[in-house]
Amino acid sequence: MASTPTAKLPDVDLFTDGSCRNSKIGGWAFILRHKATGVEKVQSGRIAKTNSERAEIEAVIKGLSALKKRSHVTVHCDCLSVITGIRDCLPEWKRFGWRKSPTAKKPIVNIDLWQLLDPLLEKHEVTTKWVKGHAGHPENARCDKLSTEAISGMSRNETTPAPTTPVKTAATPTTCVKTSAAIPGAAAGTPLPEIDLFTDGACIGNPGPGGWAFILRHRKSGVEKQNSGGLRDTTNNRMEILAAVEGLAALKRPSRVTLHSDSTYVINGLRDWMTKWKRHGFRRSIGSKVTIKNADLWQRAAPLLAIHEMSYVWVRGHAGHPENERCDVLSVQAADKAARDPNAPADVRPVADNPLFDD
Repeated sequence: MASTPTAKLPDVDLFTDGSCRNSKIGGWAFILRHKATGVEKVQSGRIAKTNSERAEIEAVIKGLSALKKRSHVTVHCDCLSVITGIRDCLPEWKRFGWRKSPTAKKPIVNIDLWQLLDPLLEKHEVTTKWVKGHAGHPENARCDKLSTEAISGMSRNETTPAPTTPVKTAATPTTCVKTSAAIPGAAAGTPLPEIDLFTDGACIGNPGPGGWAFILRHRKSGVEKQNSGGLRDTTNNRMEILAAVEGLAALKRPSRVTLHSDSTYVINGLRDWMTKWKRHGFRRSIGSKVTIKNADLWQRAAPLLAIHEMSYVWVRGHAGHPENERCDVLSVQAADKAARDPNAPADVRPVADNPLFDD
């Protein structure tokens, strides 16, 4: 395993996480992101008879196995034992016959998984980066949520979305009708919490520095959560979509969500067009080689829609709607901050399909 990047290899970030319950049922998740295009592959799964460390190793194995081409991979993981094993210990373990020392009588813990991981590390140029768990790291938080959901059987594979039943809509507010039994993670007959999600996006220049914002409100208690963020070199439509995606991703359990947005593009995409897009592989038509615009964000939205019971309300922007005005202020502030900050993250938009990841 080499520790220095090779210039000719594609650069890939691999974010991973693993979870485990007392019942020894575990979940793993990874996000692969091609740095040059921003194209992602997201996947998760469930494991029986495991523990937290095994789930963490499994996530790295699954992520590296999903790469078609030899790549320079940066593994971002919150498990120090996995980082240390990959970076420092593996050569010695192999030299000592998969033991910690020449005199050790017992093999290393989780030898079966380390032996599976070893050839994958040899295949790629791998570096490691430890991230602090549950500390707001966006991709680590996404992986944590996915791996936890996988324990309940809510596995993800965003590159091969399953066909869905056509959505039936009604008059405003329009609703994608599901019973609680049809929603992964919700017990049959259990009333879902009712949530209002208000969103908005802004962009200076379009394309240019942009911002997104959301407000989540639990109807029964009135408790709110709000968040916002900014990116360099983005578009208004992408910020509108991202606001909805970030808002849905912030929910910790299946809910009955009413999305309030002033973007007909977002509402039509989530409510009316998503089923067709998924059936076409997020391309314009079956057999087309052209992906839809903003496919990466719509792919992030698709599994979130499957978790919740959704309805949609269009609101007129800049017309005095209190929560829409609040989101507008937050998103504009985030865009302004991104415009002034040379170190603000860039919104890397994929321009073509990426053959780097497996199907």
